[in-house]
Amino acid sequence: MHLAERRRTPMENLRIQLHRVVDDFCDQNRDQPEGQEQEQLVLMELEISINEALINTVDLHYQSNSEEPALPEMLWMELRSRVCRSSVPVLEGEGPEACDPEKSFCDKALRFFLRLLCYLHQKWQLALAWVREVAAGVQTFCRAVEVICSVLQEVLQDFYYGVTQVFRSTMQA
Repeated sequence: MHLAERRRTPMENLRIQLHRVVDDFCDQNRDQPEGQEQEQLVLMELEISINEALINTVDLHYQSNSEEPALPEMLWMELRSRVCRSSVPVLEGEGPEACDPEKSFCDKALRFFLRLLCYLHQKWQLALAWVREVAAGVQTFCRAVEVICSVLQEVLQDFYYGVTQVFRSTMQA
């Protein structure tokens, strides 16, 4: 990452990354031969690139706004898994106009891109709901551990006192 990118806010970086993704998509597919399989592959690559930009932004935002230690890798992996499942197969059959041979790849891609943004928004909303569930579960878990720690201190003190009494009585005998 360039020094200039580090000075930008995560949202500014996201905007730049998304523009790059779309520019790359257009540059690479300007003269792309048409065909359903090829279109599917190209559109899946677009979706993957957008999701990667979004995940990177979440990571940057977390790092720049959190004093907490890094999140466990399993949380990042699960978030990535939830948002990186491809929407492309779901999007392919949209009606009679989808099969219109008169439609150019660019027309189809633009229509897909608009729908993809809606799907991505929905997926990220579901991911946010999952994160909130995890956070609530972690808070409940923390409270349970706090209770155990406070009780444990008393139990350990009582145990220490009991063991001390046993050793004293053994030594006196």
